[in-house]
Amino acid sequence: MATRIGIVDDHRLFREGLKVLLATVDDFAVVAEADSAQAGRAIIKHEGLDVLLVDWRLPDIPGDIFLREVHRNRPSLPLIALTMFGDAQHVEQAFAAGAAGYVCKSLGFSDLVQAIRRVRSGGRYVPSGFAEFAERNASHHPIQSNDGSLRQLLTLREREVFRLVVYGLSTKEIAFHLGMSGRTVETHRGRLLRKLRVHSTADLVRLAARYGLLEP
Repeated sequence: MATRIGIVDDHRLFREGLKVLLATVDDFAVVAEADSAQAGRAIIKHEGLDVLLVDWRLPDIPGDIFLREVHRNRPSLPLIALTMFGDAQHVEQAFAAGAAGYVCKSLGFSDLVQAIRRVRSGGRYVPSGFAEFAERNASHHPIQSNDGSLRQLLTLREREVFRLVVYGLSTKEIAFHLGMSGRTVETHRGRLLRKLRVHSTADLVRLAARYGLLEP
């Protein structure tokens, strides 16, 4: 039986090329696609979907936030993050969000095929040298940073709220994406302001730009 694959990526040319390549694999079939997180919410309802490929740079919300949302609603659906980033921080974010695989777009098509087969069979696929990040996040143990950045000061949840606040999302929208109440969002927002010793969203945006947290 063919592995039924969904693709969420806003670049049409990339999606079309990926579909052509995946069609060359006898037991693969692309059955759904979307160009945004909003459109992606419709395809995850596809009951026959076996694996979902998600671009890290979605136009409406950060890719890892969408991964978390999908994982919350379809926990048994294997997710693969497709990204240009090959650093530890992004690997950590992807697996903490519920990804089962992490594939850099600079790799070859054979790597993606291997990743799809691996996650379809219940395993995990990570870039060479990053296996420890997947293992730690699989056990829900956060990875600590010693780089002196905000990653030491803020919890994972606070960083997620931080990023969505500076993206301009409302409390209601943040609550929806992160699966929490509006009151909890406001609690995290208050903690952010206190921890970072700032007084407004504008201050948060300036800090986000300084620490690179505006990068999806």
